[in-house]
Amino acid sequence: MTRKHLFLKTLPEALILIMLSAFVFGQSDSKANLRLAHFSSDAPKYDLVINNQLLIKDVAYTDVSGYLALEPGKYRLYVYPHRAPQSLLNKIETDGSQTSKEETATPLSVKPLTPLSIDVDLKAGAEYTLMVAGFFNPPPPQSELGDLQISMEAGPTVKVIGPGGFNQTVTESRQLRDLIPGVYTVAASQEGFESIQYQVEISPDTLTTLPIALKEASDSSPDEAPTDVDSFAQALTSETSRELTWQRTQLYLYEDSPPTAEGQEASIRLIHASPITTSVDVYMSDQPDPATLNLLSEQLSFPNDTDRLTVAAGHYLLRLSPVGTKENLISLHNLVLEPKTAYTFYIVGSLSDSFTNIIPKVDQLISSESQETQ
Repeated sequence: MTRKHLFLKTLPEALILIMLSAFVFGQSDSKANLRLAHFSSDAPKYDLVINNQLLIKDVAYTDVSGYLALEPGKYRLYVYPHRAPQSLLNKIETDGSQTSKEETATPLSVKPLTPLSIDVDLKAGAEYTLMVAGFFNPPPPQSELGDLQISMEAGPTVKVIGPGGFNQTVTESRQLRDLIPGVYTVAASQEGFESIQYQVEISPDTLTTLPIALKEASDSSPDEAPTDVDSFAQALTSETSRELTWQRTQLYLYEDSPPTAEGQEASIRLIHASPITTSVDVYMSDQPDPATLNLLSEQLSFPNDTDRLTVAAGHYLLRLSPVGTKENLISLHNLVLEPKTAYTFYIVGSLSDSFTNIIPKVDQLISSESQETQ
């Protein structure tokens, strides 16, 4: 089940190291407990200010702060960018002469960094996550975009996947214009020929040419499309482009339901924190074979979260798939869930590429005492 919020670089197939943000639910039944989570991939660090007081500072991308105990009630929360992006501070304008940087430096008109804000009503004994998600920097202007020329003989089907949710299929030589700079995945396939995959970097104001020529398939190399790329392309085409768009950074508030895990159980939930990642179904299995995957939650879309779920502690395969399919968008292998431990998995994406990551965090260790107080 998916809840509404209140108001492929694939990770290595190895043991997942999960960071701990320490707090035990129920520490203060008379207080409201709030933490700050940063999942805006291109943003600087953030500070939380309440009533003109700096209460949480220097929260970096993928970090989740500890909980802050507050008096219950209504607040206007302000989250400030920690500092201006270095690219702005270092910008120098020159007139082409041989003068020094100091002489040619022009004062840069940088507007004061505007805080994000949200009005909240925090309840006694409740725990909340305040998440920053979206993108800090605007999309590149037209003058900073690049072009890709695909040259090939008739026959192959070419799928191009890139930053900002770009996804296009090409069946003949063609020039793709006004592309966001970054790394693009190009996969070409044709019946009777060996499939091939490229990684192409597009630079601003540059035309990049990619010639494609496929080799005939032999008995030892059967015709087979590049599974990961092909599946990812299918995932994107199964959704409308409206979901895969740039969105400015915003604040989202989630109430952190107390976990209920006993004995050899663990507690998990997922938060969809990426505006450029499609809606997903969530599958899990305690076996490494993808054929054993079971549906855990369905139709999870940005910026929503799942209910907190209780599962047996152990080793798991976790997979995100586009809604209505079991195609692999991103997977975590050899995921270890410890007994009496609560986890949140954040789904994130970056404009510098079109792939999705899962960032796992340990919320807390569930003590016997906290179980008794629930």
